[in-house]
Amino acid sequence: MKVDPERAWLQIEAMKQQTRESMAALRRTLAGLRAPQLGGQALGQALRQCCAALAERAGLSVVCRVDDGVDHLSPALAEVVWAVAQEMLANVERHAKARHVTLECLAQPDGLCLRVSDDGVGCDPQALERPGHYGMRGMRERVTGVGGALRVQAAPGAGMTVEATFPLVRAGAAATSPGP
Repeated sequence: MKVDPERAWLQIEAMKQQTRESMAALRRTLAGLRAPQLGGQALGQALRQCCAALAERAGLSVVCRVDDGVDHLSPALAEVVWAVAQEMLANVERHAKARHVTLECLAQPDGLCLRVSDDGVGCDPQALERPGHYGMRGMRERVTGVGGALRVQAAPGAGMTVEATFPLVRAGAAATSPGP
């Protein structure tokens, strides 16, 4: 059997690139498992920067609508919203094959609504309940852990919308109430 050194070198280079990409994906996944830190940054600013980074990295058209009121959440609730938003956007990047994405974080009188919509391939929502969908499970656990709800609207070929709603606890429960 004749060895082709040039072909062997090309295969090794391709394997190196695949390994680098796999390691980068693993690092992003592991970072997502850690408690995310806003590091003193306002939630609205962090969401806008995350959307801009997604647009640049993935070449997507990303619209980011963030109400000013989201910067007055308790640190604990802001961290949950931040973690869920990151996972929502990561799922779009990894799975949706979308061209357009919209993130909305809207302060409402009775709570907060975080919504990410895309025009991607969509999926069967029932499939998201099967084992192996750890990102969706993690989002649901974080959202329900603070008394919120997570809803998914999707259909194969019709994009997807993931919406998390968070209650804002009023007087006497400063942990999740908005502050001045």
